[in-house]
Amino acid sequence: MTETAEHYEQLVDEETELLAKIRLCEDCQWTLLELISRSGETGREIGEEVATAILTIEQDLRMELVHLRLEKGMLAERMRRTFGSAATFIPGSGRAEEAIETDSK
Repeated sequence: MTETAEHYEQLVDEETELLAKIRLCEDCQWTLLELISRSGETGREIGEEVATAILTIEQDLRMELVHLRLEKGMLAERMRRTFGSAATFIPGSGRAEEAIETDSK
């Protein structure tokens, strides 16, 4: 595997980790909102502060994800140009693999 492909694989792993962190932030927000709504006005002020802090973290993670996906796309294009039509990028996994071309003649 080339250095570029290895880097691409690393980015795929980082993307998976970022998506898990974003999902965790979303789950935390929903759980917090449920708790705040049950506590009434008592927990509203501190709840809003905590919810805002979680949202800020989520936004930072999403920005990091955008930059990572841009870098991943650039690497995918570089690999496509390097390997030509023999490079296949599997959309579901984000994994880059060389396709084996067979001649049926």
